[in-house]
Amino acid sequence: MGRPTHRYVVLTFACAVCCAQDFQQTWRGDTLTIRFRAGAVGNLAWQLDTLSGHSNTKPKDYQDLWRNDLAWTPEDSRQLEEWSALHGRYRGRKTENRRVPAPYPPNYGRFYGTSVSRDYAFRIATLNAPDLSTVGKSYRKLCGRACAESFVKVLQNFWPRFSTWWQQEGLPTHVCLQN
Repeated sequence: MGRPTHRYVVLTFACAVCCAQDFQQTWRGDTLTIRFRAGAVGNLAWQLDTLSGHSNTKPKDYQDLWRNDLAWTPEDSRQLEEWSALHGRYRGRKTENRRVPAPYPPNYGRFYGTSVSRDYAFRIATLNAPDLSTVGKSYRKLCGRACAESFVKVLQNFWPRFSTWWQQEGLPTHVCLQN
């Protein structure tokens, strides 16, 4: 039968991507493997972190997206305040834009301190989660049942609109950028 042609491989890849919530690509070298993953849960949490002032990213683009395309509501404002309060209580202070004294990236542990490391543990939990149930389980390990349920409740408020947008625009845009 032979090997499939390039067209069939691309078609198979496109079909797998169009039905997925996440996009993942792996590059393997002799001594290093890089895994890239763009998931809906991680992207939603990142947007909420940014909108609530808990990331180094400027919120303007996300504000425009939510207000213009995803029908921001007064309940969303309340839920974002809750996200920010939970963030401060369980994850640490707001992230500040730090000036890096050297021309090298701040890639060593002591640069970040413990509060940011805890924040990264929460962020990694969302980046690794394919769904809200999984992120809830990861959050329970980090901060207990009540905390996890509170975070997931906020995510659930935004999830229906965000997941629809992610399937229609976010994921396809990302996949196009990768090719």
